[in-house]
Amino acid sequence: MLIEMTNNDKSWILKNHSGLTITDKVRPVSIKGTLAFDMFYDKENKQFFLNPKEDYDPPEYRIRDEYQIEIILERGKFSDLPQVREIGGRIDRVRKIKGFAHPKDMHVGENGNVCLCPKQAEFRILSNGFNMQDFVCGLVIPFFYGQSFYARNGSWPFGEYQHGTLGLLEYYRNSRSDIDKDLIKDTINSLKIYNMLWDFSFKPFLQVEGAGWNGFCPCESKRDFQECHPEFFWILWLLKQDIKKSGVSV
Repeated sequence: MLIEMTNNDKSWILKNHSGLTITDKVRPVSIKGTLAFDMFYDKENKQFFLNPKEDYDPPEYRIRDEYQIEIILERGKFSDLPQVREIGGRIDRVRKIKGFAHPKDMHVGENGNVCLCPKQAEFRILSNGFNMQDFVCGLVIPFFYGQSFYARNGSWPFGEYQHGTLGLLEYYRNSRSDIDKDLIKDTINSLKIYNMLWDFSFKPFLQVEGAGWNGFCPCESKRDFQECHPEFFWILWLLKQDIKKSGVSV
């Protein structure tokens, strides 16, 4: 599904990121070129600052960098966000230097689209609906900041989430506070994207009292879930209890 770009979106890109070029003569609209940024991450307070006007400590948490990127204003298979790709080859070079076999270890999908965040986070970061400023400043730049930080320091500044459905469960655990109906609904809707796994495994487990897990581990290892990723099975069990307490429909 296509994502429309407003005149405000275009004006913001042209004013704040002159290295990017908008192509809107055809659909989907694309934005391509150099994304430059200056960002500092305050690890203690878990806040980031774009274009900081002063120096912060520790200095390694301030990064000025740029990437060649392409943003395609069309929803991806597992996301309601525009598709974002790094087209300069930097991420793949770092992957090879670090000895990773698969692009997903750098949070890049097989189709080249980067994984900006767990799906539930989309609803929260863009709580006022999609706009280019919140998308670029709240998701795209922090993603590439994280890539630069990892390349330099060998660790991810914000931590990292597992891939696929395990990442959705991990986000639920980390964001959970008492009974949060909106988070529960967002997590259920996010799990539904994985259609076959949802119908065959997740839905029966979450919906039926006393039901066990049907199938292998969601990580696709073809091993038993409780043996392969027991900590994530516990999160799923916790989600099941929260669904029951909240009265949210599966």
